Amino acid sequence: GRITSPQRSATHEFESFTSIVTDGLVLCLDAANIRSYPKSGTTWIDIVGGNQAAMSNMNSVSNFSTGNGGYFILDGTNEYFNLGSALTGSSDFTLNG
Repeated sequence: GRITSPQRSATHEFESFTSIVTDGLVLCLDAANIRSYPKSGTTWIDIVGGNQAAMSNMNSVSNFSTGNGGYFILDGTNEYFNLGSALTGSSDFTLNG
């Protein structure tokens, strides 16, 4: 399986996704998509396969911003998302953020 990179359009002040390549897509977490993250809580939902990513050492109040559609802020020290077995068996993949 592979997480593929979406094609981007630079015609706006902020880059926006014009399409997502779905061939081989096994996981799609999108903080700006209400189906993936409802803007609160500690679970991020995969909108392709239904997997869940759990926040670790984080909370939705201080780690989520609604700017630019929505994104997470991590301290780079001990905050992360636990994907569990979502990528088990996936030998090569691309992360795009």
